[in-house]
Amino acid sequence: MVVRNNKEGLQQKVNRDALLDLKEEVLVVALSGGVDSMTLADFLFSLSLPQTIILAHFDHHLRPTSTKQANEIVAYWQERGQQVIVGEWETPSPGEQVAREARYDFLTQIAKEKQGALVTAHHLDDQVETFFLKLFRKSSLKGLSGMPHMSIDLGVPIIRPFRDIPKKQLEEYAKQQHLPIWEDETNNDTIYARNWVRNSLLPVITERFQQAPQSVTTVMGDIEAAEHIVRPIMANIIQKSCLFHPISVEQKETGARAIEIDTNVITELSVYEERLFWQALADEAQTRYGIDLSRKQTQAISQLIRSETTAQGTLSLNGRWQVIKRYEIVVFELLPCSKSTGNSTGNSTGNLNSKVTSSKVSGNAIEKELKPQQTATKSFDIAAQQEGFARVDCQSFGSYNLTGNLSVKITRLSLNSRPTKGMIETQLIYPNDLINWPLTVRHRKPGDQLFFQAKKSFHQKVNRWFINHKISNEVRDEAWLVVDSDANVIGILDHLNTVDPTLGERDYIAISLVKTESSENEASH
Repeated sequence: MVVRNNKEGLQQKVNRDALLDLKEEVLVVALSGGVDSMTLADFLFSLSLPQTIILAHFDHHLRPTSTKQANEIVAYWQERGQQVIVGEWETPSPGEQVAREARYDFLTQIAKEKQGALVTAHHLDDQVETFFLKLFRKSSLKGLSGMPHMSIDLGVPIIRPFRDIPKKQLEEYAKQQHLPIWEDETNNDTIYARNWVRNSLLPVITERFQQAPQSVTTVMGDIEAAEHIVRPIMANIIQKSCLFHPISVEQKETGARAIEIDTNVITELSVYEERLFWQALADEAQTRYGIDLSRKQTQAISQLIRSETTAQGTLSLNGRWQVIKRYEIVVFELLPCSKSTGNSTGNSTGNLNSKVTSSKVSGNAIEKELKPQQTATKSFDIAAQQEGFARVDCQSFGSYNLTGNLSVKITRLSLNSRPTKGMIETQLIYPNDLINWPLTVRHRKPGDQLFFQAKKSFHQKVNRWFINHKISNEVRDEAWLVVDSDANVIGILDHLNTVDPTLGERDYIAISLVKTESSENEASH
């Protein structure tokens, strides 16, 4: 009887040259203590690779025996002359996904510190389990193609040399090499999805279809080939339609805009192209920002984009993420820590009928009243301040603080010709003799009316002008309106001049917004 040498068997199946070709000089081995990772560590040391091999173990503190096990693993490898870096979960909580994220945060951190690659013991059985898990969760082509031999996660190369090797062969290797094994007893708990697939589903399938694992991996290879063909096509569409913003550590707390999508590109896609686009974008969103987009959610976003009756709307995603439609742009936005969409599941799609309507001016709105007299005096309305208003009667030309480092500046212009296009685009230009003083600078209120001063003067609702020009609700709420004593809006700073520019030579008043370095209450007066 010939006893098979499993070390030689592994050496034949593992691509040693691929490990040698790595530019990284350090290999960080994810060491759980189970048969897979113990075999991986022992096998890598036997290859006499030029890279430095570092063992890293993560103690989740989810089991009473986990610390004892970690100490025993460290002691075993120390006897063999190898050091083990041990990480501990300071805030352990139940759940497969959060535990995995905590573990990989530790492992990738070590790999980054050592400027190395992470090596894991994922094997053929893991591939089959992953396929069924991804299938049940309606994964993308990329997800159904399984784990590649090498990938990049959070900037760290991840190597899986055992990907095509059955677990049974790893068990035989460990037995022949007399390796100690520390199995996690929770691996038999079928309350976890992967354990259920491994211990309950696959035995039933392989009992009926003995070649099922090989068949599944063959199909996964076909899917991987198709995904490689589709990937550059989807990458081109994503490049044309999407803009990705980096999010800093500070912005993770304060909130930020993450992804902008040009809906004009999406609406031109065929049904099949759009179907694959959302799969590709979901993968990209997960990789870049950790956003887990379900099929139900991407379908809801697609419906929002294609809705002809909802020019603006918001969909709530998981946790602090939301999707906002602003006419022809869709934005993925991370809310500040103090806010939440209120949905903790991956199935929430928000309210598809949530048209954003005009907002009333809040109690802390700011109004500034401007008057043209030359006497330089000012006064504060104390009662108005108590109501949340900072109303200032400005009785001379100059600059007046609105809020923070933003001021409004008013000057007098004498022109011997009509205002130029450049002047009108950068400031509100209005004939001095046509102004009904005093002027007030404030945010919009319900019922505001624009007064267009032309050969035939006319009114238009401010809200209608915003809608016609596809101005988003956020911009509408922040816009500064210039209102005369008759409550007519004569301009919107940085957005609209209502005067006919052909009025020609005369005295004009120029009003503009100015950002200053200081945040004093008054810039000039």
